[in-house]
Amino acid sequence: MKHIVHLMDKYEDVAEALKTTIFAVIITGLILGLAPMLMVMQYNSI
Repeated sequence: MKHIVHLMDKYEDVAEALKTTIFAVIITGLILGLAPMLMVMQYNSI
């Protein structure tokens, strides 16, 4: 029983790290997608 609890704790950490990584990738993608769009909008408004 102790072994199962230990495994669940271990996988919970992995899931937490995976969630954090996915969140960071999404934020990075938004920033990289937004920057060129803003530059194009500024270029068109001049």
